[in-house]
Amino acid sequence: AGGTCEVGVVLGEWWLEKRQLLWCPRGHRVSNTSADGRYAPELQLCVACEAGKECEEDRCVECTACQPGSFKESAGTGACSQCPRDTFNPTYGARSAVECIECPAHSTTGGLGGRWEVEQCECN
Repeated sequence: AGGTCEVGVVLGEWWLEKRQLLWCPRGHRVSNTSADGRYAPELQLCVACEAGKECEEDRCVECTACQPGSFKESAGTGACSQCPRDTFNPTYGARSAVECIECPAHSTTGGLGGRWEVEQCECN
């Protein structure tokens, strides 16, 4: 009781003794640079993934762009969402369901969401 912790040694398994943040929990990325882009160990922290990005690994270092057929509207720890049925999205990193394009007239995705190319829209 009342003891002190030496920085970088007793801060949990995310840290090394050299005070370098190795990974963050699911839905976060490692941030350890100053405004000018230089490595700054005193600024290390876990940051939630930005809109259009996710990290679904248990140990995250970087967030990756949402895959085609999905989107993520805001920053946070959640995963990307599938585009609704009868839509498709061919791009990486979509930030809105608006980026999911409706299938051409008289075609559907057969009730499936998360489609990424127009060829996945089949004629009725």
